[in-house]
Amino acid sequence: MKSRTAGRLASLLVAINAAAITLMVALAWNGPSLSGILVIGLWLLVTSLVGGAVAARRSSNPIGWLLLGTGLSIGLGLFAQEYAVFSLGERPGSLPLGRAMAWLSSWLTLPGFLAFALVLILFPSGRPPLRRWGRPLVRAAITLSAIQTLALALTPGPIDGVALDGVALADNPLGLQGAEPGLESVFTISGTLLVFLALLGVVSRLVGFRTASTEERQQIKWVVSAIGLLLVTFFGNIVGSSFLKENDAAYDVVAFFIPMVAVLLIPVAIGIAILKHRLYDIDLLINRALVYGSLTGVLILVYIAGIFGAGGLLREVTPGQESNSLVVAASTLAVAAAFQPARGRLQTFIDRRFYRAKYDASKTLEDFSARLRNEVDLDASTADLLTVIRVTLQPKHASLWLQHPSSRPKPVTSRER
Repeated sequence: MKSRTAGRLASLLVAINAAAITLMVALAWNGPSLSGILVIGLWLLVTSLVGGAVAARRSSNPIGWLLLGTGLSIGLGLFAQEYAVFSLGERPGSLPLGRAMAWLSSWLTLPGFLAFALVLILFPSGRPPLRRWGRPLVRAAITLSAIQTLALALTPGPIDGVALDGVALADNPLGLQGAEPGLESVFTISGTLLVFLALLGVVSRLVGFRTASTEERQQIKWVVSAIGLLLVTFFGNIVGSSFLKENDAAYDVVAFFIPMVAVLLIPVAIGIAILKHRLYDIDLLINRALVYGSLTGVLILVYIAGIFGAGGLLREVTPGQESNSLVVAASTLAVAAAFQPARGRLQTFIDRRFYRAKYDASKTLEDFSARLRNEVDLDASTADLLTVIRVTLQPKHASLWLQHPSSRPKPVTSRER
């Protein structure tokens, strides 16, 4: 596909998805699930925008088209659900084709979840990490998803999601009466197999990471970092929400806004990794996140220990408001004093534990600089310099030329790895 055609098609799909999301939010504006709809709608919009950008600039890479498919499938499915609830429940008869939209909502979102799962498996090149059994795995996943979607579209009975106050508003108009046990078995078996294939896809990605190029590893690190931050935010949200009341403003920040931002990081990380990965040093970001995340946890523990530990002892000796103020001030000063030493120690520990090669290289350069101050022998300095280059940069060949006043440059020594 030509780049201009791909750009126009991607723009059209993004516009369709944006329209569907806007209508979905408008239909659910007065409903009880508006906050969840806003979060999902924003995630779908960002996913579609990233997919459109990737598809327009890298039309041969299926990642962009899969992201667009994710946004379209889930967005249109949720729009159909809100349309059906509004037409059949909130204002019956106000909109046409309510039952048809209810039927579409029953199965239309399912392919979108498969498309996003394929994005995580095929990222970043759009090809399976292990071609020998990666391609059959992808074909099997698509086939099972199609079977599961068909079974869901033909299952008789009330349609899940199309309900008002817990009362179902519509039955499946195309449900095969009497075939419900068989269709449910097909749906369950295909879903179990899809979970198994997803686990195989994760394993193949882990195995493929070892043989991936340096560029692909940097791209994968972007997405893995976003997923890791999402998991940390998820558990932090559970812990933080348990200490806050639902009416507090802090509860809304912890329970709503922070998870929303974390969820948006995954499609944004995918877009950065594919389109702009050479402009960012993800290793530096991961390093700083580990250092300052650990530092924040340590300082919080120091502060809590000062408030509840030493503060409790001080309050027993000198009870009163002044002792509380003294405890808070002392704990704050302790945290401020421990910041710089703790940051240096954590930086050294993380560099030695997770970035050993870079740590060894920096230590080698520091040792060489210290030796060079006291070294006067040219041959010894030359040999030492070549050793440092071989250890830090690890080239296949290293040579050193010295310019002599009366002759052309010639190699003094040469060492091979």
